[in-house]
Amino acid sequence: MATSVRRPKNPVNLDLRKAYADGHVALGLGAGVSQASGLPSWNELVCRLAEAPHNIGRKSAQTLLDAGYDATVLATVLRRKAESDDAFADLVREALYKDFSFEEAVGKSNHRRFVEHIRNTNPTLHAVGSMCGSLIEGERFRPNPRIRAVMTLNIDALLEMYTRARFRGRVLRTVERAAASASSSKIHSYHLHGYLVRKLASPSPEAASPSREARSQEADDRLVLTEQQYFDVVANANGFVNYTMLYLLREYRFLFVGLSMRDPNLRRALHLSFTERIRELEAEGETTAMATSRAARHWAIMVRRDAEIDAATTILLEVIGVKPLWVEAYPDIPALLQSLYESAGDQRWADVA
Repeated sequence: MATSVRRPKNPVNLDLRKAYADGHVALGLGAGVSQASGLPSWNELVCRLAEAPHNIGRKSAQTLLDAGYDATVLATVLRRKAESDDAFADLVREALYKDFSFEEAVGKSNHRRFVEHIRNTNPTLHAVGSMCGSLIEGERFRPNPRIRAVMTLNIDALLEMYTRARFRGRVLRTVERAAASASSSKIHSYHLHGYLVRKLASPSPEAASPSREARSQEADDRLVLTEQQYFDVVANANGFVNYTMLYLLREYRFLFVGLSMRDPNLRRALHLSFTERIRELEAEGETTAMATSRAARHWAIMVRRDAEIDAATTILLEVIGVKPLWVEAYPDIPALLQSLYESAGDQRWADVA
């Protein structure tokens, strides 16, 4: 049975409601969606990687972070300690899912228990997953036609696992690399920083690591964690990450959830999309002020901290065309998503939550 959620003090932005009703909304997701399930923040992930045998250790990793080193720089140091890309990917997978709060392997036999577990322990993931489904009748579901895409900077598979268990089938089509095929019947879920499933099958009990065939179900070779990997993304203007971000930002209006909005690749793409739209609107005869207002077309759910930080955050979002949707605390996020889901008048949260 679905648990009740806190009602937000302020209604969902009217412009967002209209965009959702018209089927123009996509979801942009970050680590905050998965953390309540025991998955780490980026800084915690590199600290866990540092704990691997023959690595620098958590204490040294934390010292570097405290000294101002970025997590991507620390990931570069840690990558040099691994024997190969595959070995590094296996270390990342182990660190990523180390404290995942559902210990059993997820399968059809325990789908109901897994859904209930996520519902009770990770309200944000539960709410985001609920947004992706729509009831047909009885126990039959389809992808929510009002959510046009999911773009995630997360490398975990939790959203895919949850939605498959909740809706008894796939409502998402994971797109983890340029070669991934499209699906006209599912919501495309774009993993821009790579994609690691919880556990890969080994070719035999004696095998030291999974085969390349087993690895084909994920995108461990597309991880974007180290400083060099970020540089490579920036340098490849027409590559999968940049092309996908710019295309999606132009086509849809994003609601960002669980993101600090400080990722440099995301901010760069938002800046390029925002300024391009302003130029085109000005070319159509709009004033600069009107063009700038119309080009600000995305939203980010942000938790209030203090007046000074919130004011700075608002500016840093507005300059890339994003409007903050402030909530007082993380438990308010599910209520906001519920309000949006039901705002069109023909969908009930109780049917999917």
